[in-house]
Amino acid sequence: MNTPEQLDPLFVCAFCPSACRLAIPADMDQQLEVRLPSALALLTVNLRQGVLPYDAAMRAALSDLELARLCSKVCSYGYDIPAHLEAFSRAMDTRHGEEHHGAD
Repeated sequence: MNTPEQLDPLFVCAFCPSACRLAIPADMDQQLEVRLPSALALLTVNLRQGVLPYDAAMRAALSDLELARLCSKVCSYGYDIPAHLEAFSRAMDTRHGEEHHGAD
């Protein structure tokens, strides 16, 4: 039986084989693995579990949504991962008493 966390789109994305990466142009600058939606989603899993601290570096990483936006157009599950990442960041900012620093 799946737990509620395992049904969460960010959890699913974190462990997805990332077929969506085909939506990223091969000649695009800054094609770093850490910028893929699955990598960003894995950060949220680790943040929820307390494995990583939520700090300025995490906020910056989670606000880099360029590749996530490209990938969301072809997500196998139909998830709007950028929207889920933005909502997660807002919730974490609220929990930590800091302003949301989105990069749209």
